[in-house]
Amino acid sequence: MAKFLSFKKNRYHHIWHILGIKIKFRRKRYIGKSKNEEFPTLPVPNCKKVGKYTYCGPQLAINPNYCEIGSFCSIANEVKIGVSEHPTDCLSTSPYFYQKLGFKDIKENVKYVSPVKIGNDVWIGQSAFIKGGVCIGDGAVVGAYAVVTKDVPPYAIVAGNPAKLIRYRFSPEIIDALLELKWWNLSEENIKKLPFEDINACIKELKTIRKKL
Repeated sequence: MAKFLSFKKNRYHHIWHILGIKIKFRRKRYIGKSKNEEFPTLPVPNCKKVGKYTYCGPQLAINPNYCEIGSFCSIANEVKIGVSEHPTDCLSTSPYFYQKLGFKDIKENVKYVSPVKIGNDVWIGQSAFIKGGVCIGDGAVVGAYAVVTKDVPPYAIVAGNPAKLIRYRFSPEIIDALLELKWWNLSEENIKKLPFEDINACIKELKTIRKKL
């Protein structure tokens, strides 16, 4: 079977198990890279790519070898990302036909897994399911318990089963500006200067910062 990554809290309430590795931490569970002690990080063993300041809640099920996650992503509890599937066009969907389970003489396990790409500044709600092969654009929001089977455009808010577009976070002009300016790639020093609560002022400041770089 494909190897999954799962975060579960133990009886000590401050130790988490990640593929058998015990890591102590404070506050939230961060899986990106950070040098700031106020934002501790948790490494994701074997994960193809994880950006800075990305964090997740407990019981995240993810196929780490087939998933890329950007920076500043917020992943809630019990989310499932790119988990293995079963073949539907063969005689049987049972893994006893294509895994080393003793039913057949299999030399190497066959994995039915498609890569998942999650952009930057993505918020994935409680218990959402992200199907293999899906790409979630920068700034997108996935509602709690959503079942995402198709690509999600940048800055779109989707929800439901199957997930459908609810609305966009900003106007097309603001979205185009944010995608061009890519604030998540800036240094921590520059990001801290941004007027977080005023998107128009943010874009103006971002353009000024970009001109100086």
